[in-house]
Amino acid sequence: MSYDLNGPWSNHTGPPAGLFDPKNNASVSYGLGSWIRGGVIPKKVVMGLPLYGRTWQLRDRSVHGIGAPTIGVDRETASVYSYSGSYWVGYDDPKTVAVKVGFAQALSLHGYFFWAAGLDTSDWKISTQALNAWMLGIEETGGMN
Repeated sequence: MSYDLNGPWSNHTGPPAGLFDPKNNASVSYGLGSWIRGGVIPKKVVMGLPLYGRTWQLRDRSVHGIGAPTIGVDRETASVYSYSGSYWVGYDDPKTVAVKVGFAQALSLHGYFFWAAGLDTSDWKISTQALNAWMLGIEETGGMN
């Protein structure tokens, strides 16, 4: 499981499944790296990704980013966020999911899964992007993933 790393239970905003976190170890990369450094064989690991967002109510509506003041995609964490008034939502989109799937392949993981598949868009846009990214990675490595 590589999600729910941040949520409204904490006193600050953060990506629910940030690939990296420059401020602490609450990240997908740190968690997966810890298992692998601990001796778990990467091919026995599957990376979990959320198909939902997490919402916070901001204390100060004028401070609204992961380390503000950017808007949209947060390249440091490979995640997306939106805000409106005093509400902030962290989530993934097709592009950030493709980056995370590529990261799983770079670590030679067995694969990835989503929680919960029924929360994808009605046309399965995120799941389709993830599958395409996974298949592209397999093609690029000659089927070695």
